[in-house]
Amino acid sequence: MMCAASVSMFHHYYVRGYAMTETSISIDTELLAEARKIAGTTTNQAAIDHALRDLVEREAASAEFDRIVERELGDTKVTLEF
Repeated sequence: MMCAASVSMFHHYYVRGYAMTETSISIDTELLAEARKIAGTTTNQAAIDHALRDLVEREAASAEFDRIVERELGDTKVTLEF
């Protein structure tokens, strides 16, 4: 169940060389539990980190794919359906 609450940042710190920001947010607990299961993690922090890294990696891969298609096909119009 997701509860309404404000998002607030408290302070910055480093863990294993990563810059971290402590943030208070409201998250759907069932969705978070499912994300932990899918990611194979045991903590909320690890599940959220996994999800954010996955999102960034997928977007980077999509942008790289677009660059390759543009380079190889130029102005040729291609429609891909999945």
